[in-house]
Amino acid sequence: MERRADLSNLDLDEVADAIAARRSGWLARGLTVHPITWVEMNTEEWPYPLVTERAKVHTPMSLGLRLEGDDDAEARLIVYAGGWADVESLEPAGDGVVSGYFIELDAAGEVGALLDRVVARLTR
Repeated sequence: MERRADLSNLDLDEVADAIAARRSGWLARGLTVHPITWVEMNTEEWPYPLVTERAKVHTPMSLGLRLEGDDDAEARLIVYAGGWADVESLEPAGDGVVSGYFIELDAAGEVGALLDRVVARLTR
């Protein structure tokens, strides 16, 4: 399968559902869960405007999420409709930012598993 930013290889609404299903558990673990941000694929604006209301985005190019924990722990995840994700995290009492680039994401379940790994590192 060809992977390009203008193809919808990954359903970002399903990713948002995977996030919503985990939200209450994250809150129970003491994490702050910021609103999901969306970027419209068909925009000429630069920098791309971030939107928190899904209804205002016709064709999403990406979905973003920011999580915060204790001891300055934080993670930022951007999932792209093209089927990849960027993750940056600062673990509790960590020595620095850990970055990762994940490709070949074909389903929301794969993103859910990635989220579970990130949250496990934030809540050690």
